[in-house]
Amino acid sequence: MIPIAPSLHYDSSRMSDIVRKKRTRAKRSCEMCRKKKTKCDVDTNQPCTKCMLVNVECHFVSEQKKRAPSTRGVDVELLENRLKRMENMIEKISKDKTAATDSDEETGSTGSPVNSSLDDEPNINIPRLMDNAINNKDEGHDDDEDYCHLQEQLKGLTIKDYQRTRYVGPSSGFHYLSSEIFSNDKKRRLSKESPWFIQKLNSDDEEFVLMKTRDLPVTRSSESAELTPKRCEVFADIPSMTNELADFLVHVYFTRVHTFFPLINKIQFLEQYYFHNPTPPDSYLLWAITSIGAKICAPDASHMEICNFSIEQLEKIHRALRSKAETLLATAYKRSMISTVQTLILLSMQSELYENDENVSQWFIAGSAIRMAQDLGLHCDCSSWKIPETEKELRKRIWYTVYLMDKWVAAELGRSVTILDHEFDVGLPHPYEISSGTPNHNSEYTPILILEAEAAQKQHTPVYSCFLHIVTLSQIMCQLLVGFYSPRTKNRRNVELLTVLEQSLSNWKRHLASELLIQLKNNGVINILYKGVLILLHRRFLTPDEGSTESIKQAARSLKISREAATSIIDIMQSMTNFTFSSLPWNIAM
Repeated sequence: MIPIAPSLHYDSSRMSDIVRKKRTRAKRSCEMCRKKKTKCDVDTNQPCTKCMLVNVECHFVSEQKKRAPSTRGVDVELLENRLKRMENMIEKISKDKTAATDSDEETGSTGSPVNSSLDDEPNINIPRLMDNAINNKDEGHDDDEDYCHLQEQLKGLTIKDYQRTRYVGPSSGFHYLSSEIFSNDKKRRLSKESPWFIQKLNSDDEEFVLMKTRDLPVTRSSESAELTPKRCEVFADIPSMTNELADFLVHVYFTRVHTFFPLINKIQFLEQYYFHNPTPPDSYLLWAITSIGAKICAPDASHMEICNFSIEQLEKIHRALRSKAETLLATAYKRSMISTVQTLILLSMQSELYENDENVSQWFIAGSAIRMAQDLGLHCDCSSWKIPETEKELRKRIWYTVYLMDKWVAAELGRSVTILDHEFDVGLPHPYEISSGTPNHNSEYTPILILEAEAAQKQHTPVYSCFLHIVTLSQIMCQLLVGFYSPRTKNRRNVELLTVLEQSLSNWKRHLASELLIQLKNNGVINILYKGVLILLHRRFLTPDEGSTESIKQAARSLKISREAATSIIDIMQSMTNFTFSSLPWNIAM
């Protein structure tokens, strides 16, 4: 047991006699005490004790300065006035910028490297949107009026209204936060002052696909439209660039590249380019298209008479256009749009080799295009979304072009594929031409490209059959790359998988259209791709296992198939003109 100490007894009467003196402080200190910063008792002793001890004179040199009155209240008032002036200036600048943005959106993109009308637009901030929706819950009458007004204007949306979407998947848990924000598919304003609205496009309860648009549709004049000379304004700082050359380069792109990779709505883009109907095309996309056209024409001197330019001039124009298009890379993350994905795809497909370049620039550009496509929800089935059929078809084509690019770039550089088949549910596009989605121009003169596209649309001509077969061939190649060239399977020789993929290639070849079968037997791009997949498939079996008779037989068979395929590719390449060879994407040509 712990002993308890006896308590101490204090005399309370003695405690009350103690008088506590308040510590005194001298009103003034002598010069020596001030220098040594010691206590001075000059008020009671003259001289002070410290001066007496050291036997020095105790004196005061100067008068003590009185503290100036406080100006804290005045300073706070000055700061508040300055803050108010700054707030007024910022508000004025913001209004001016909004007005400039409205003007830029109505007139289309300018030729500047960074389009302010796109970079200054607000992002779809979901937490802020939820706060606005909760704060404005009591303003139901105004929301209903806005909803009715905007539903009428939905019919007048331009193509740019469908360029900005945002995908939010179920793993985000966003559907648990608020179920009333997107009820009745209403458009909701991002903020009270903003002209931008967002609307949910799909009906899924857990996935959200949001479209950002404006309530200012672009109206066209009913007068007859003519070829606009302003289409060359975006090339103002390109030396020797003319309307005729720009038209020729656009024509080269759509006749040589677009058939194999139709990632652009052909009629819609040409309406925008030739007539600015309803708005001019995206500047970055136009620069990328014309740069590809110049690259295709530059090696072939037979086209110099058509455009009256030398090879050196075309190469210089190509580099200038490519440089203009590549300025998008600095602001791509701020510009999540359909046209941005299209431009990134073209920059990756027609990659350039620069000094000190390690041949991987297209790998990073392709990665940016894939991420932006997923951000826009292009990897999701849009068949039930509330968008026009032309937009649904265009989104499919863009996604599968991204899919193709991912597979062929990965195969060429020996990298892992980024898009796996089980991570998207987009159906295959159809092989026919699609409409522009806007009223056609009313002009006496119609460019030949538009006439050909409109005729193919009316006749239901499958002009993009080759693209669909390249997609299905790339799906087989994806299984090949994952099964034989991924880090976990690169040392395995799965004969069963080889048999399955050979059967898939045979089925693919058997289902080719008649005109593509002729092309496959002759010199065609699709033949090069088919032979390349054969080489990739049998390359893993060229080295036999020691002591295995079956492995030796398989190695001999694979060697024969690979040799025949390689010889066929060389023969095709040698028979190709420079004009045809330069039309191929860089990763396929390599």
